Amino acid sequence: MLKYIVNIVGVAAAALATLSASNANSATMYMNIAAFIDGQDLLIIHGNTLQWKHLDFNAVSSPATFDYPTLITTNNNGDCCSGLIWTANWPNGVASGALSAIQNWSPGVPTNSDLLSVSLGVELARDSLTISQSPSASNQYTTILDFNDDSSPGAAWYVGDLTFNVSDSIPGAPEPSTWAMTLLGFAGLGFAGYRRAKDGQGFACLARPRLAQTKNE
Repeated sequence: MLKYIVNIVGVAAAALATLSASNANSATMYMNIAAFIDGQDLLIIHGNTLQWKHLDFNAVSSPATFDYPTLITTNNNGDCCSGLIWTANWPNGVASGALSAIQNWSPGVPTNSDLLSVSLGVELARDSLTISQSPSASNQYTTILDFNDDSSPGAAWYVGDLTFNVSDSIPGAPEPSTWAMTLLGFAGLGFAGYRRAKDGQGFACLARPRLAQTKNE
């Protein structure tokens, strides 16, 4: 009897472990950013907010850069798309160190440990486009991109693709109590099957068809 019940519980545990492992995979959000740069500017990304910090020469979306907007498109785990045409506003001027007004964007990224990592693919940059700060607990999960056009005369378009890896384990992972109750239920099912087999009524179909199908796939 014990062996019979252990086999049933083993099947249940394997199924729950597979579910939990699949829920531990990360989701992916892609963000394409195009900006007209003349000098050096930092793009600060935190949650669902964006902000430019100007460092030198001419600021993004200023008259010196023809008021060209920053163009942003995103898709979340392959679900297309959202777009933003953002002409930055500089309420305190465009001196070195100035910050633009904060711009909201959707869908945003987590501001906690669910934000696992970020990577950058550079599509267009005549000087340099880099991640100067990766998100972590110490910076409240803030990503900063460094658009640096200092070495070349005039202005140019810069285009980069950010990939955010985000945990999706929390919503779907079974709670410990769920594991316990499910395994207890399968143990009871195994005992019932054992009693039916012992009484000659049979319980041969339990879990077999799907196991046989899996074996032949």
